[in-house]
Amino acid sequence: MIKIDDKRVIIDSIDLKNLDLKTEKEIYCDYKNKIFTAIFTGDTKQNIKILKQLKKKNDRIGYCGIEYNGYILIGIVNNANEEIIDCIRAIFIKDRDERYEFIYDTICRQLDQKWIDENPCKFENNICVFERQSKNPRENGCCYAFWYKNFGTQTYGVHQCEHLHPTEHCKNSNLTCKLFVCPYLKKHSNFKIEVDKLVLIQVFFNRYQKISIRNNFFIEKKKFLEKLKKDEHRTKPLILYYVDRDFLVYKRVPKKKRELARKYEEIYRKTNGLRKYKK
Repeated sequence: MIKIDDKRVIIDSIDLKNLDLKTEKEIYCDYKNKIFTAIFTGDTKQNIKILKQLKKKNDRIGYCGIEYNGYILIGIVNNANEEIIDCIRAIFIKDRDERYEFIYDTICRQLDQKWIDENPCKFENNICVFERQSKNPRENGCCYAFWYKNFGTQTYGVHQCEHLHPTEHCKNSNLTCKLFVCPYLKKHSNFKIEVDKLVLIQVFFNRYQKISIRNNFFIEKKKFLEKLKKDEHRTKPLILYYVDRDFLVYKRVPKKKRELARKYEEIYRKTNGLRKYKK
């Protein structure tokens, strides 16, 4: 038995024989539209398709479930891993804001665990594997925030990210940062993050939101969630959305940050990319 929330559960099909209800045949007939059944496999694309269908049908009819051991049984599954179970949990969260926050936090947690488990950056004395090849290495890897200059792609005002804590590491859950794999790792390691295989992203986010997810570095979680919600019902042609850079939370340096950005840019140039600068 797997809890989906405080009241609802799902069970694995291998436990179906232990149900104190009716026969398997009667369950599939009499309880149609009350509980769902889903058979998952090792094929991620097929699993995503099944979950999308489940989400669509639940949005339409709402699986009310049946009583089972003091809980409400809403589904019978086969071969469901933790990522799939998290997706089912999200499907059955009705409140929009609560669902977005759960999805965002869950994806960040999954990615954090992947980085911890595989440790591709191999930090030593706060210097990553790539920077150790430099005669004048820069600390803290990729944790250097920036803004975009005007409406172009040129970065401006590069500086140590304000969310980086000296002992507790990153204090901000930013989905784009967690998805980013630097060119060095892409070329010299087997580490990779395949967005098209991240179940929650593929099931819940549209093509506009996926572009936003890939391009909003360093943005605070609250603003990131606001952006994703705003893009939920986009109708603007995708090409214009991309060309106009509507996927960015900040298309240019925010007005309140322009003077600070100018100072950061001066320091960046004088220190050869912050390699000689000490606060």
